[in-house]
Amino acid sequence: MFVSRVASVAFLSALALASTAQRSLAQEANGTAPGAEVTGDTIVLGQTAAQSGPNAPTGEAKWGLQAYLDYTNSRGGVAGKKLRLISYDDGYQPAQTTALVKKLVYDDHVFAIVGSVGTPTNGSVYESLNDGGIPLVAMATGSPIFYNPTRKSVFPSWPLYSTDGKTMGAFVQRHFAHDSVGIIYQDDAFGKPIRDGVLSELGRPADMMLPYVPSQVDFSSDVIKLKSANIKVVIFAAIATPASQILNQMANLSYHPTRVLTSSACGYSGIFSSISSLDGTYCSAFLPAPGSSDPRWIAFSNAMKQFAPGHAAEVYAAWGWLSGEVAVAGLRGIKGPITREKFVAQLDKLKNLETIGGRLTYSPEAHSGICCQIMWQAKGGRWTVLPDKAFDATTSK
Repeated sequence: MFVSRVASVAFLSALALASTAQRSLAQEANGTAPGAEVTGDTIVLGQTAAQSGPNAPTGEAKWGLQAYLDYTNSRGGVAGKKLRLISYDDGYQPAQTTALVKKLVYDDHVFAIVGSVGTPTNGSVYESLNDGGIPLVAMATGSPIFYNPTRKSVFPSWPLYSTDGKTMGAFVQRHFAHDSVGIIYQDDAFGKPIRDGVLSELGRPADMMLPYVPSQVDFSSDVIKLKSANIKVVIFAAIATPASQILNQMANLSYHPTRVLTSSACGYSGIFSSISSLDGTYCSAFLPAPGSSDPRWIAFSNAMKQFAPGHAAEVYAAWGWLSGEVAVAGLRGIKGPITREKFVAQLDKLKNLETIGGRLTYSPEAHSGICCQIMWQAKGGRWTVLPDKAFDATTSK
């Protein structure tokens, strides 16, 4: 990967900006952040999600969340109040996230941060938000840093990334126990827990492990290594854009292993048109397959048509829908004035909440995400759900 001096300076500058913004947010959060009680007729929620840059496809989560809030508003809102979303494009850059979250809290006076997308991005603000008593709810990430230890105001909803990895590892162990296995993973708080989850269920060491950084765009040398070693099964702990690049480079090099993708790589609506060789690929998932007859997906799809025309009912949008389900469920339980303290207390009381991604339970002691994942397979230009039993992290070893 080519890294110029200019790029290095830009990277260091971004790190410095993120650190400065994080300190500033933490310092201000030690006081009373505005928006702690809803005083008007609108509950304002904030979000950051990439709408530009290589990870822009994940930004469709904005439209899924907006659709759920509009759907709720069409049915009277919450306690007679309307829900409003302010969503900013952070480009999947933590430095931008910290600055924009500060703007959401101190300029826009949002009540809570809901459905923000990304591990490094949420990772740049979650501690300061928690210290300031500002709820961070149903983020689009499954990194363990948000789950353990339990933080009073941080409520993740996804299955842990380790569950994602365990689902793939158990699947490969059941169906491809005698094949050589390679893992290509993003070398950060997103990819490493998935890699470790795979290894814990695989029952044997991987034959090859290849890390990459999020800015990497050329994976030809990695694909050549996998092909030269005759790796039969390749497991991807990769986000959408790198996974697409790797899959297309595999096709270009006439390398056709069994491919198993993490759920974060499978969600965008154009995946079948952008990856011509996708058929047969497997994907871990905690959502119904797009276009399925599952009533949860149908309700989501109908709402997207009505409230977010021009935006497909796809997995990334469903991330946002899920976050809306969790936030609204917490808000609906509040009696009297709507305050952050009461919101947190009601979220802690959610038991077996039925969401588009499965059942969710919180308690003051544990803010655990959805427990279980399934496997999809690409067939004939769509994802189909495999008959394998769902992997339940609560009963795994």
